[in-house]
Amino acid sequence: MDVRDLVRWRTATQLLTGPGAVSPRDAVAHLLALQAQEYAGSTWSIAQRTRGSTDAEVDRALDDATLVRTHVLRPTWHLVTAADLRWLLDLTGPRVIGHNRSRYRQVGLDDAVLQTGCEALAAALRGGRAVPRSEARQILEDAGTEPDGQRLPYLLMHAELTGVVCSGPRSGNQHTYALVDDRAPRTPSRDRDAAVTELVRRYLQGHGPASDADLRWWASLTLTDIRGALEELQDTLEHRDVEGVRYWWAEPTSRRAGGTRVHLLPTYDELFVGFQATRGMEVGAGRSSGRLGVPTGVVVSDGVPAGRWKRTLRRDVVLVEVWMDPDHARGAGPHLAEAAHAYARFVERAHELVIHRL
Repeated sequence: MDVRDLVRWRTATQLLTGPGAVSPRDAVAHLLALQAQEYAGSTWSIAQRTRGSTDAEVDRALDDATLVRTHVLRPTWHLVTAADLRWLLDLTGPRVIGHNRSRYRQVGLDDAVLQTGCEALAAALRGGRAVPRSEARQILEDAGTEPDGQRLPYLLMHAELTGVVCSGPRSGNQHTYALVDDRAPRTPSRDRDAAVTELVRRYLQGHGPASDADLRWWASLTLTDIRGALEELQDTLEHRDVEGVRYWWAEPTSRRAGGTRVHLLPTYDELFVGFQATRGMEVGAGRSSGRLGVPTGVVVSDGVPAGRWKRTLRRDVVLVEVWMDPDHARGAGPHLAEAAHAYARFVERAHELVIHRL
């Protein structure tokens, strides 16, 4: 077994092969969290891990607060279940804030200003109110926080990391902010060591095989935290050393079996961003080709990047264009057609597939 075998294994662990989750909520719960700064890509990432969810179904899960989008784990947006939000924020929020401190200083945000911003948002959003970013900015401006330039995103991120606000229901095509108290149920607080152990177990369940360095980056935890949890969980985990790196996993080895050959993945899919230290794959295939314009994501064939793709939405049709590496293009046509059909079903349109060679 080599690193490429482990990478292919992850497609099964991440529900990209096999029967898939019953619902968007179950897919996200399995992964624990899913990176989501590019919202359209993140909803497609979720749908590919379910038994055929549409874009509208994933949107509804966000609108009704089954899922929430917020900053957690790292200084970027993630989708998590409402049930997991609070304990994840308690565990990782302070560490992400610590990482942000130098940026706070650069843009002139001290503790007093950050606190003022959080208090202003909390007061303005009481009673189940949800506001788009423009109105959140006005609330912060009226409170005297001077939310200009990069101060605004860091003020809002701080309010998310401290558990004041998270995503609210969409207003038309706009995302909104609402109080965490209105969107996520209160859950019993967890002992920190127990929370670290739960995070490690859930990450390996949805991402393994992975290394302790992958986990450290993904969750902004220390290696001491992670290795303590791995020791606590060792009777329920399996591991193997490959090329001098120890990989851990929680799912049974039978999950490695077969499935869809080709996937059209968003650039920030968890198959790529879930592993900083041991990706074992190059996600830039086709990026340099001027013909692509702005690509939507990466074509993955048998767990290996094989090209780039983009989609163009029209009223009743989605155009799916694929640029394939010649080494992977032979015999890929039927599998690409299946993958394009799955995307068309997701956006509830007919589709046209055009295949190019790099």
